[in-house]
Amino acid sequence: MDEQIARVIATISTLDSLSTFEANARQRDALTDEVKRAIKRRAGEVGRHLVHEKTGLDLTALTPAEEKIVEAVCEFLRIRKEQGKSATRTLDQLRNRGLIGAAEAAVARAKPTQGFQALAEADLADLSYEQIIVDHPDEFSHRALWYSRRTLGLPNESDRPPSQNNRASQDEAPYWVFVCNPKKWAIDRFLDRRIEHDTWGIRPADRERFAPGQLGIVRVGVDRRSVLERNGHPALTPGIYALCEVESEAFPGTGANDEFWADDEGRAPGWPTVKVRYLRTYLNHPLTIERLRRERPGVSKLLLNGFQAASFPIAPGDFHAVMNLLDEALDDLPAPDAGTLPRVGNLAALEAKYLKASPEIKERISKMIERGPVGAGEASKRIQMPGVPSSRSRSDRFPQTGRNTLYRGAPCDARFSAGDRLACSVKRDDGLCKPSSPASLRRRLDCHCPCSLYRRHR
Repeated sequence: MDEQIARVIATISTLDSLSTFEANARQRDALTDEVKRAIKRRAGEVGRHLVHEKTGLDLTALTPAEEKIVEAVCEFLRIRKEQGKSATRTLDQLRNRGLIGAAEAAVARAKPTQGFQALAEADLADLSYEQIIVDHPDEFSHRALWYSRRTLGLPNESDRPPSQNNRASQDEAPYWVFVCNPKKWAIDRFLDRRIEHDTWGIRPADRERFAPGQLGIVRVGVDRRSVLERNGHPALTPGIYALCEVESEAFPGTGANDEFWADDEGRAPGWPTVKVRYLRTYLNHPLTIERLRRERPGVSKLLLNGFQAASFPIAPGDFHAVMNLLDEALDDLPAPDAGTLPRVGNLAALEAKYLKASPEIKERISKMIERGPVGAGEASKRIQMPGVPSSRSRSDRFPQTGRNTLYRGAPCDARFSAGDRLACSVKRDDGLCKPSSPASLRRRLDCHCPCSLYRRHR
């Protein structure tokens, strides 16, 4: 391409001017493939600036799907300019709903969108919202994915789209499935290290719905690692391998590339991430998907069949079905870390933090408040966590003398020698340890849980 032409293209600042330049080049038989590519590249730059100017959206640090959406919108703007038409509606949707929200709203229609038809006619169907959603399912809702697959002629699991009401119900249910591909992240090596606190990259579409105190399970898919990648160990069986508690709202991650990630598979900086605490782990005896399918065939198909997403919500009934098969007693969850214990006068902040928590966590926090320093300072007040049934005052339930106090011992270790015994870490003022049920102790030993409520005694 002539250097002068390249300089002219680089100085063009509007899509109208680019369209005029392209028409003139075509008329003079100077529209070579190289010139076309240069015009398209400049149109993308101009279009990106226009999208930012008209919508006010921050177009930096975007996810892969968001980058594709911006590229698609820029192409659509260029096509509309060539047709002498505007794209006001498209820009309004972006301004009002954001990149992901605009794409979801556009595809959930009875007929293909105008944008899909325009891009298909321009041989750019790969930039349609529908194709972007199918290519990046972990960033969109199940409903948007259903409509996109239908428009593209791809099969769906059901003849009807997931209802918006069902999704709203799941939004209110603070239970999650964290999806793990052992080919990318060696969860077996991670769990073997008994690491209690970590982070998890989540589906960007879920970033506004995560909150401290929500419970989730880790679902491991098919283990496609080679024998060498598994260090000679058997392949993992698809199933549920951990019970976790979310400890934060979503935040931009700094990039996940620790020792458990395969080469070039880590999360990029900026990916929505939450802090998690592993409450129970089931490395040696997971709840297999085969058993779940056999004994609870009515649970979520995404849980049974898998889903290409970092996370997705799960209905309360499905979550508790999994807990029942794991023989988990959710009223016996590990106590919060010492750092989460409230100070006197901090009730309002604590309640706000756990406003969207799972009911089981709210109950645990409520009991902790009654027994801890906040309860001691406000013994005459009725303590109430949102979503937890009203209880008697602390002074009614826990006498001021001889009350239980928490003792934090060493993490559980299933490799105890014969003759060792376990005792509950709730220690009374008289020095006696309150015994724990054999079933409760057995669960902790079996799951190699990292909780710090139990200690070893000779």
